[in-house]
Amino acid sequence: MFELGNLEFFPILYIIISVTGIFVSRYNLIIMLLALDMIIFSISLLFIYLSILNYDPMGQIFAFALLAIAAAETAIGLGLLIVLYSQSGKSTSFEILE
Repeated sequence: MFELGNLEFFPILYIIISVTGIFVSRYNLIIMLLALDMIIFSISLLFIYLSILNYDPMGQIFAFALLAIAAAETAIGLGLLIVLYSQSGKSTSFEILE
């Protein structure tokens, strides 16, 4: 059987790093969107690892679905950021949310 070793440790580490990134930069929307994307990509990477480990292609199909969800989330988030910027007229994201 195919052994992956400790490769499932890395997506879990990426999830922990991105969750702390969300809490550290609460007022910076761009960093929060990047951290959310990092969470989604690390979950899809975990799905891929587990599908290789179990010889089941369903995890890879879920990973492709998560990529589509991440793209939609990024488009909506950046659209909201542009609307907030245009309505407030301020230059930084810290000033937009205050």
